[in-house]
Order: sequence, then C-alpha cells, then structure tokens
Amino acid sequence: MRDLIVIACIAFIVGGFGGWYATSDHYEAKQAKALKDAMEKFVADVERGNKASGNLAKQESAINVKTVEVIKYVPSVTTGRKCLDAGAVWLLNNGTPPKLSETAGEPAAESTSTPAASDTDVAEWIAAASGQYETCAARLNELIDYEEGRQP
Repeated sequence: MRDLIVIACIAFIVGGFGGWYATSDHYEAKQAKALKDAMEKFVADVERGNKASGNLAKQESAINVKTVEVIKYVPSVTTGRKCLDAGAVWLLNNGTPPKLSETAGEPAAESTSTPAASDTDVAEWIAAASGQYETCAARLNELIDYEEGRQP
C-alpha cells in the first residue's frame, strides 16, 4: 500500500511538472506570436505614416506653388486703390475696435498710425489665407485618413 502511495505521489508530481512545462511552452509561444504581431503592425503603421507624410508633402508643395502664383498675379487684376481705411486695418490687425474721436466716428489720431489697405493688399491677404486654409485642410484630411486606416 505504501508503494502505491509513493507511485501515486510520483505520478502526481511528474504530471504536474509536465502540465506546467507544457503550459509554460504554450505561454511563451503565445507571447512570441503577440510580439511578432505587434512588430508587424508597427512596421505597417510606419510604412503607412511615411506614405501619408510623402503624400502630404506633395499636396503642400502644390498648394504653396498655387498660392505664390496667385499672389504674383494679384497686382495685374487689382487697382491698388484704398480699400480699407486705417481704422479698419487697425481693427483687423488688433482684434479690438479702435478708439474713435468725437467727430463723426473717425478713428482717433493715435489709432490711425497703421496705413490703409489697398484692394491689392486685401487680395494678397485673401490668397495667403486661402493657401493656409488649404494646407490645414490637407493636413487634417491626412490625419483622418491615417487614423481611420485609409491608404494614402
């Protein structure tokens, strides 16, 4: 009977060790696969990011060329005449209303130090702002496409 108990204990110990060893191998294999999968995803994300960056650089370059071309031709389609007076320019540059004199709502002398803007100035500003907007929109679209997993 004693021999039977010893054999049962040995079988239990060997079986437990074998089970632990098999589980350990399975766990290590599972970890290795998870690491491999993570590395493959990382490499794919880096490649996708590089493609998106290249695509965005091309878009920004095209937008910059277009903006420069538009600004170059603005003087040929504008008159250069005063479009906005000094008070309006001051307001647009500073974001707050200028101090007005007490005569007919004219800007006070200290607020008129900014020169007036011609239609050429306004057209150039619009062209530059349009280029900045297009660049911002292109960047946001690339980020959205990247986050949603769309290929550039």
